[in-house]
Amino acid sequence: MFFFQGSWAQQTPIVTLGFSEQNARLSQLKFDEPTITIQDATNAIISSRFRITYKMKASANYTLDLDGRAISTDTITDTSIMQLYGRPQIGDKAGDATVEISIKPLDVYASLYTSVDTSYVIHVQVPTLDVEVTPSETIKSHCRTSSFRTDIQVELS
Repeated sequence: MFFFQGSWAQQTPIVTLGFSEQNARLSQLKFDEPTITIQDATNAIISSRFRITYKMKASANYTLDLDGRAISTDTITDTSIMQLYGRPQIGDKAGDATVEISIKPLDVYASLYTSVDTSYVIHVQVPTLDVEVTPSETIKSHCRTSSFRTDIQVELS
């Protein structure tokens, strides 16, 4: 049997994100969020020892969806994210949305590890349309997002 006198120092986990910023289009339906890897000093994966929560930086507070899940919505882009699950839903306004990630040890590991905060940025961009035309052609274009539709017709002569 071993006895230890004194106290253990808490370790700060090593947190790695798959990316720190990513582009998205207005109202993009599928957005792949970064992978989060949590390791100790020996490079062992210790993700199961932590609770990960998400919040939009430009958000006043959480609201509840119909299923009772806490949602944080960015006030600039209307991008939202679930507090416990992540899964960003890209909004319908252009701008930069910062997702703040809080990584805290579960109660049973609280004496062993410190909490860590990190973040990543989603650049929500307006789609662009590049078209080459020759004279005397009529171009019709439809640009549609979940919140608006724009029809453009140009006649060249």
